[in-house]
Amino acid sequence: MNAQQDDSYHDDKDLHIASLVVMSHPDHLQQVQDKICSIPGTEIPNSTPEGKMVVVLEADDQAQLLDRIDHIQGSDHILSASLVYHHIA
Repeated sequence: MNAQQDDSYHDDKDLHIASLVVMSHPDHLQQVQDKICSIPGTEIPNSTPEGKMVVVLEADDQAQLLDRIDHIQGSDHILSASLVYHHIA
């Protein structure tokens, strides 16, 4: 059997979806949420008053997704940001 590689799986039309668990200092939660939500393709579907957030990201490619994750990780008052899930659609 001769299998052919399907290069269309990783074309320019891919959508990268990722989720993070982000922990911020509780005193700066609203400021951090506003900063994260200002990033295109980003939403926070759930958070706690203690500063824990679920962040969902969408990006056109892996480089864009990684830039957005780096931006979140490097933001002020972020204690941690951990990648939980990544899917290429």
